[in-house]
Amino acid sequence: MVQGKHETKETKGAQIGQGGCEKSDIRTQSQPQYTKVMFTGTAGVGPDGKPIKLHFKWVCKKRIAKKQSKYHEKHDVYYESTTMNSEYYKKTLNEIGKAIRRKWTELGYATTRVKLQIDSAGGHGFARGHGRFDELASMMHEKHNVELVQQPGNSPMFIILDLAIWKNTEMFVDKMDTGERQREPELVKTVKKAWRQLPPVKILEAFEMRRDVVRVTLETNGSCPNEGKGRGGAKHEDSAYAALRN
Repeated sequence: MVQGKHETKETKGAQIGQGGCEKSDIRTQSQPQYTKVMFTGTAGVGPDGKPIKLHFKWVCKKRIAKKQSKYHEKHDVYYESTTMNSEYYKKTLNEIGKAIRRKWTELGYATTRVKLQIDSAGGHGFARGHGRFDELASMMHEKHNVELVQQPGNSPMFIILDLAIWKNTEMFVDKMDTGERQREPELVKTVKKAWRQLPPVKILEAFEMRRDVVRVTLETNGSCPNEGKGRGGAKHEDSAYAALRN
């Protein structure tokens, strides 16, 4: 299984010519505005070899309207985007662990250990040497029988969600009628619908792409001509590469 987060943007203004003005007016008088929403998603291949879309969540927080507005009555409960921090991420991992164990139990593999690959994006609490990965790995092992595997550093080509899944989800979003999609709640609904419509075969394709990337990486002993800190073929020394051999 793989877990990662993704930010979707919907442009309002010069680039799409909406907002009640002519395009020329927007170009000269205002900057494009962006509605940004962040999601965390988990997908993978089950013990039966079938693709699974396991967990998908808008990174948001609950709010209570203090006064009446265009979209809310006073005291209405609503949600708005928030940032991913270490505590939010820990809570999300627990949700994912429960979802994994529930799904594997349904499939008749209640005691099978599952490997979950995560990235080291900012907000997880262990990027740039902040060192919380061992704590999260221990939690997932003890509570959910899940082996947490960290993506090798400086290696975007190993992010399975980025290889195919997120891009295809974005494509479905772009194909849908925009309507009021510049409003955050509408954009969230659209992205969730796109995730549901994503063909399961795209998950299999993403894992096949990662397998090809791993093969080439091992053949070249970790030398990546177009990736790495050196931006020109720095050889990765990250210990996480050893996990790719297993």
